[in-house]
Amino acid sequence: MIGFIALVAGGFLGVVLGVASHQWLKSTYGISALVGGLTCGLIYGLITGLGLRHVTQQKHISSQPGKGSTRPGKESTRDTPPGQKMWVDTLISLLPLLVIMGGWFLFLPPWPSSGPSKPLLLLVPLGIFYIYTYLSVFVHELGHFLFAWATGSEIHRFAIGRFILIRTDQGLKLRRCQRQLAGGFVQTIPKSLHRLDRQLFIMIMGGPTASFLLFCVGAIPLLSPALISNNPIVWWFTFISSLSLHTAVFNTIPIKIGYLSTDGRRMLDLVQKNLAGQRFLALYRFNANLHKGIRPRDIDPDIKNQLLALPENSMEHVAGLLIAYCLTLDQGEIQQAGDYLDQALKINAYYPELFRGSLLLEGAYFEAHIRHQPDVARQWLDQIQEKVLIEPLSLLRAEAAIFLAEGDTASAQAKAQEGLAITQRQQFMPGFILFEQERLQALIQDMTHL
Repeated sequence: MIGFIALVAGGFLGVVLGVASHQWLKSTYGISALVGGLTCGLIYGLITGLGLRHVTQQKHISSQPGKGSTRPGKESTRDTPPGQKMWVDTLISLLPLLVIMGGWFLFLPPWPSSGPSKPLLLLVPLGIFYIYTYLSVFVHELGHFLFAWATGSEIHRFAIGRFILIRTDQGLKLRRCQRQLAGGFVQTIPKSLHRLDRQLFIMIMGGPTASFLLFCVGAIPLLSPALISNNPIVWWFTFISSLSLHTAVFNTIPIKIGYLSTDGRRMLDLVQKNLAGQRFLALYRFNANLHKGIRPRDIDPDIKNQLLALPENSMEHVAGLLIAYCLTLDQGEIQQAGDYLDQALKINAYYPELFRGSLLLEGAYFEAHIRHQPDVARQWLDQIQEKVLIEPLSLLRAEAAIFLAEGDTASAQAKAQEGLAITQRQQFMPGFILFEQERLQALIQDMTHL
């Protein structure tokens, strides 16, 4: 709703200022459209940022089960961490956009004198802008994937807006998220650990490279001045291509926006080999081992130190705590595993909602099966708002543990057996399946002792 209101308000003010610029200042159609388009973008960004700031201040998943918001329908369609100053992030993104688009406008030939009628003039740029925005994000993320594929990685997840392509045991599946994490993102799994830092650097570099190439494609009409000077649609496509230049430039700036670091920040961390860079490598190394069929307890134990070397309220640290929990739980260190899980749950609001469900699910399982507190487990389970990335196998395991703790052996048996049946299929992450299979078997064994 915030985005819709922002678009309507920005579009209305953009149209008003565009028409006023043409009528009162006697400016050309091109300048009028530029004024209207930039006004629309600025108003849209400011309203969205302020609206998300208000929503973020109200939204907080508590570190205790049963508390916090559980009504996603009243929240924004974009997921942001608590306390995030979205208006600052919006301005940081908009200022270089205005500079780049303004400079590109001055560089282009004048707006064609044979432009369309006024109503069409104001609608066509908005339509092109809307479509090109998604195209720009898609090409950027496709660049990440293609560069990763060139180094021998496989696609795991590919998201554009609220749509995400996920690799499952039944192939690639397209699903829709309740709220989008960012404009888009790509997750890949390296097949080899050789020079992993180099592989990841190339993968990250693929996004800005693809965006810059898309900008170059959009600038091709400049080779034919007559084409761009006589065709308003071509002129607009050429002008809007500056969005891709902004995407390429902005993503190379080493900063953090929302939950995610920019490509420039990631590349800088890898080059400097700092704690954040080592943690980033460890996250990919863990998934690569699971993909090769190595279960958590057999992975190099030193990976845990790299994952937890930089404690902070961040998405990466929560992910590191969750992996450390899996490593120690699979090694039989129950107390230590519980400590890691409690730390992760305490700051779970800093984990994106798209991934948070897996963390809350582990909280439900641990409370039910290890601590024998089914009521607390149910509360963690009820807090899950987004289930798109939750493995059906993991959900069945958690539900079986809760039923068992509640004394409903028949339901627990049915859930556990259904989960074991899934483990018999060929899986994308065989190391993870071995870990899940043993936990399901442990549940069934506990049932026989009742």
